[in-house]
Amino acid sequence: GSIAQDNNAQTLWEPGKTQIAYLAIKNAGNLALKYNVEVNVENLGLIGALEYAIVPMDGAATSSTALGANWEEIKALPGVSTGDLAAGTTMAAEKGCLDEIRNGTTDETDYFALVIHMKEDADNNYMSKDGAIKSVKIDITVNATQVDAEEDAFGDDYDEGLQPPNADGLVLESFADGSDYYRTDAGLVLFDTQDVVATDYVVPEGIVSLGNYSLTYNSDIKTVTTASTVTSLGRAFDSSTSIEKVVLNEGLTQIDSRAFRATTALKDVVIPSTVKTIADNSFQKSGIKEIVIPATVETIGETAFGSSKIEKVTIEGNTSIQGYAFRGCTALREVYLNGDDVTFIASTLNGRNSMWFCNGESNNPNTSDITFYVVNEKVAARVKTAMGADKEKVEIYVNGVLYNS
Repeated sequence: GSIAQDNNAQTLWEPGKTQIAYLAIKNAGNLALKYNVEVNVENLGLIGALEYAIVPMDGAATSSTALGANWEEIKALPGVSTGDLAAGTTMAAEKGCLDEIRNGTTDETDYFALVIHMKEDADNNYMSKDGAIKSVKIDITVNATQVDAEEDAFGDDYDEGLQPPNADGLVLESFADGSDYYRTDAGLVLFDTQDVVATDYVVPEGIVSLGNYSLTYNSDIKTVTTASTVTSLGRAFDSSTSIEKVVLNEGLTQIDSRAFRATTALKDVVIPSTVKTIADNSFQKSGIKEIVIPATVETIGETAFGSSKIEKVTIEGNTSIQGYAFRGCTALREVYLNGDDVTFIASTLNGRNSMWFCNGESNNPNTSDITFYVVNEKVAARVKTAMGADKEKVEIYVNGVLYNS
């Protein structure tokens, strides 16, 4: 539980260890600025064992216990943000401002601390073995731009609303409805909808792609209609707990991996006739209960609807269904395969044989709860083969007649 202050690459980690890096951002120039800080994490074997805290401070640290004696005290400090350390980028100090013009302070400085803690339950999987050192690499990036403080011939608000750029040099802009976006060479990218005040949200025209989690955190939005210009969904809806219906635009060709993952309130998604691919994990653990997959869809990926609340599936065309596509769907009861040449592609997931449709997490007797409706005996025979050991326990109807072969 003691605090290590050496902050060097040779520090050894063990469960319960906490380490602090005290950081300062100083405005050494003569222009007011605002900034954000990005914490960029590279996993070299320790991700999963570590958690972090970012703590704003009133001044520079003067002792090794400036934040408290242990991790629990640090987490309880005012204004602290905490979470599990994950590979990628975490934003900190999103609204930092060093305004030397208005407040008259020279060399104005903001202080904060980055604290890393190894969880007490970290097990031997995180130990270095056979000379291979496990570690984590953390880089800090500061993005800054002028704040609306300087005066020109028209006053001190000529640059009002200017936002700091992100790591790619892109500046955040806003639509009139409150949604934020970046302007890129490829087109406009939706970034955030947290300030949108609407139950039914229409993605503005001109947006070509939806940023990850851009539609996740607004609890007011219940229905989303995507703009005709959207070509990529990304993980825009991932883990949303409020969105109930999504109408996707014609022209969209793919539903991306994890696009609707863990969308627990989701009940209905209208898939346009231009979609060709429903990617792996796209609806995994979602709340969707019924789906109609148009004839244009060529592939349904692995675990695409795995562990979802799906009850009824209609596949209109000759789709290739990847292994585990509907695995662990406890409520699944009806599957309509309306194509005359539907195929099943075996999975290599976890080194096991495929199970395309089942009510449990693996091949089990509960699969007898599923009834299939197909258009010819060729597809019926493929369904039986796909059901493996449970092929005699499911009911398959060919044009309304029970299939017994």
